[in-house]
Amino acid sequence: MTPSRPPQLIAAVRLTRVVSLQWLVVSVVGFLISAYAFEMVVAVADERALGPVTIGRLSGIEPAGWLAVCGLVVAIVVVHESIHGICLARYGGRPNYGVGLSYLLLPYAYAETQTTYTRTQMLVVVLSPVFLITALGVVLLFVYPSSVLAVALALNAAGSIGDLWMAGVVAQYPPTVRIGPLPDSAKASGGFGVYATTDVDSRRPGTAAVGAFCTGAVGTLTLTVVGIVATVFHSLAFDTGTVVVGNPDSWQFLFRHERVADGAILELGIPFVAALTALGGIGWLLITVGRNRLE
Repeated sequence: MTPSRPPQLIAAVRLTRVVSLQWLVVSVVGFLISAYAFEMVVAVADERALGPVTIGRLSGIEPAGWLAVCGLVVAIVVVHESIHGICLARYGGRPNYGVGLSYLLLPYAYAETQTTYTRTQMLVVVLSPVFLITALGVVLLFVYPSSVLAVALALNAAGSIGDLWMAGVVAQYPPTVRIGPLPDSAKASGGFGVYATTDVDSRRPGTAAVGAFCTGAVGTLTLTVVGIVATVFHSLAFDTGTVVVGNPDSWQFLFRHERVADGAILELGIPFVAALTALGGIGWLLITVGRNRLE
């Protein structure tokens, strides 16, 4: 039997300025991907094909539409944090709620306690809102197909990037560890601590390699989507051409930009982006392995 011991801090995970910037970029990308995915659900519920999204120049949005989206977002944030709080209380904590702005970059709402939790309990706490709200939202989309609801659900998914990041970190450790606030000396930087309760607690073998691959893959996908978004906004701002996002003829089609000045066409397909993402993950994994060996 593995001996137990008083919890000892073995990893301090801090919310740094770089991490906040990464969350912000990935959240924007996550919103765009989620919005298109939920719009596909709306199209299926309406029993129609999902046509291409053609963007020529910036058009106005009705104030009522903005109010509806803002109201849904506020409601979803409240529900999201309430689910966190219910789970925290279920496992013995007394949650506090609030809002903040990380390094003047990333606005966020939170539910927190000073209680420590097992790894499994913390995974339930951080993942319950995104899974429950998404599942309920998809059911509602089939009952009442609405692009406004699809946008609100996409914003919830984008706002869950921090939860998914935390779950990915916590999942690297065995079930015997406990997750809780950092010691007082480290609280200023935010984040959480991983505490060992036995003599064999450590990161699971292979998780570093998986983490490196995922980091490279997500980074490559993020840069690709950011490039697409930059092209879209450039087209909107200067009316340089027509941007088409969607799948008019084949599921493989993703994005096309046709410039007015010279007729040049930039087109990306889903298989190309998927292959590029995988190569980015493999490349970053090889860089990480090489760097570790040098160290």
